[in-house]
Amino acid sequence: MLWTRMMAPSSSAHSYYLQVDSGCPYLVSDTIGTNSWDWVNSAPISLALATGSHTITMVGNQTGVKVDELLFSQSCTPTGTGDSCFSTMTPTPAQSPTPTPPPQATYPSGITNVFVIVMENQDWSQIKGNTTSAPYINSLLTRSDASYASNYHNVMPSETSTGYLHPSEPNYIWLEAGTNSFADHTFTNDNDATSGNYTTSTNHLTTLLQNKGISWKAYEESMPSGCPITSSGNYAAKHNPFVFFTDVSGNPPSSTSTNCSSHVVPFTQLATDVQNNSLPSYSFITPNLCDDMHDNSCAGSNDPIHQGDTWLSNNLPTILNAQAYKNGGAVFITWDEDAGSTTNNPIGMMVLSPLAKGNGYTNTTLYSHSSFVRTVETIFGLSPLLANASSAPDLADLFVTSDGLPPTPTPSPSPTSTNTPPPALWAQDTFQRSDQSYWGTASNGMTWEGDANSSSSFSISNDMGLIEPSSAANLNAVLGLSVANAEVFMSGSMTALAGGANSLGVMLRWSNPSNYYRAVITGSKLVIQRVVNGSVTGLKSTSFPASPHTSYIIRFQANGTTLSAKAWQTDTVEPADWMVTATDSTFSSGQCGIRTRQQSGTIATITSFQATQL
Repeated sequence: MLWTRMMAPSSSAHSYYLQVDSGCPYLVSDTIGTNSWDWVNSAPISLALATGSHTITMVGNQTGVKVDELLFSQSCTPTGTGDSCFSTMTPTPAQSPTPTPPPQATYPSGITNVFVIVMENQDWSQIKGNTTSAPYINSLLTRSDASYASNYHNVMPSETSTGYLHPSEPNYIWLEAGTNSFADHTFTNDNDATSGNYTTSTNHLTTLLQNKGISWKAYEESMPSGCPITSSGNYAAKHNPFVFFTDVSGNPPSSTSTNCSSHVVPFTQLATDVQNNSLPSYSFITPNLCDDMHDNSCAGSNDPIHQGDTWLSNNLPTILNAQAYKNGGAVFITWDEDAGSTTNNPIGMMVLSPLAKGNGYTNTTLYSHSSFVRTVETIFGLSPLLANASSAPDLADLFVTSDGLPPTPTPSPSPTSTNTPPPALWAQDTFQRSDQSYWGTASNGMTWEGDANSSSSFSISNDMGLIEPSSAANLNAVLGLSVANAEVFMSGSMTALAGGANSLGVMLRWSNPSNYYRAVITGSKLVIQRVVNGSVTGLKSTSFPASPHTSYIIRFQANGTTLSAKAWQTDTVEPADWMVTATDSTFSSGQCGIRTRQQSGTIATITSFQATQL
């Protein structure tokens, strides 16, 4: 039996998805109470587990839901912190712990830790070969673990209307998101993260990292305490891109945001994290105004390049001597922009890594900050590719292979596991975002298609997706890329369900509004349908009485020529078997989505949507 100790913030936010090994993902819901720690039976309540290791995959479904503990037990019902379920275990004599590095995941590139250091406002021609002002940087270029780009720009001329991008702040935003322009705001100045100078977009690197469970921190030199949304002394908020994204710093950004202060930390914390072997997977490092090479803000300094070079010589060795660097680390040193205000000259991009080609290898490929963003996404296996990163070349050529970033090292042979990897999350939306017209961008960063972003019937309200047509209509919401084998989960309700006049369903292998497979509840039945050129054929159906104003989960799978579906009321146990199965070979691939048939005045409410690729 598997138990979850969890806390639900409200009656409408109380669940998450859990999967054991390659089994079915299940919705785990806490309906016991709100803002209290409760032990919940995770469906299915019985699991036949073989001896050995198992993989548990957890996927967030609603904002604010907390999970504190998972407990497997054959007979014990846990209470409190669950300690009573371990009372019969033979205690192990206490031993003094030996400090060891935390386990590091190896990502698709073979790189485990990324460090980026951003300097300020210097052309590469002012750095390379300038052994008077930048002796340390020039000494790095000949190291066996150092490569560099000779034609790296902050933006490619084609990426902006002017062919250049200034001042600093838009470039830092670009390093985080592959653009400086979002649906709700475009960054064009160096203002602090106040008075509307922020965005609610979730399409940026650290959110993609966080959604995948990958740790990150920003180490900001001379920052004030709390969440540093405003400049202070030698700290410049314009050089800290994260505080301008409300999913990091709050909406509006707040100096008391605990999410922000847990990720954006003083630069002095870096040495502590190195010593404690607790570095995150992604580290963004910003020197202060005195040390970033921009100007002569340091007392007694008349050479800002030399000041920054000295800062690097004092601080970079801490990283290069860390185990996180030696065991698959990569340091990227770049500049935010060139020295001009209307120019676009090459700036520096140096890579130090045990996996770099090294020995001063360089090329003349045209790169930009979009290339850096794409490289980070490639290293950590993130998607979707952000904004201009989708069309920019990555920095693969600076590493040890020329056809892509270095592959994951091959592990030593080990006994073959019988466990099948869990399905890959393909598309997801929790609808946890501000009220808006249309459905916009899903929580996984993909854009809804079909009618969801063109019909006024669609909106977001109170963290739910609503569909409310003004007249009778068939409506489609489509998400994700085209794939062959997949399954989809949807949780939702309708204010009317009867006689086929109103129906709620999910789609697979959708190519257009006239061609797709659909699993639908009509009020009396669960039906698998095939729609070809607009003509609907019921392939299989089963009795399924469904009531209006009641939330149901529909699960629909297409695997080869087999189509399977089941449905159940939310907060009840999922049926163990598929309720209806059909065989059909009409469609081999397509997108996934939601399709409703609604009369005027009928409202469909969708609380979660998730698809996995099989």
